[in-house]
Amino acid sequence: MDIEFPTQFATHIALAIALFFLVNWIGKHAEDFGYVSNSLFEESNESWTCPVLIPHPVLV
Repeated sequence: MDIEFPTQFATHIALAIALFFLVNWIGKHAEDFGYVSNSLFEESNESWTCPVLIPHPVLV
């Protein structure tokens, strides 16, 4: 076993953890800059429109 292996392994793990938290921090603040993210747990829009009752102006 090489003596550099534990140091390289620890460096890789530390970088992976740091990058994980950095990407999560960027993602949390991305909506402030106008980025919209989709989620499986997003609230649905309960409003509705009927295209027959409210026709599009171009189609009339």
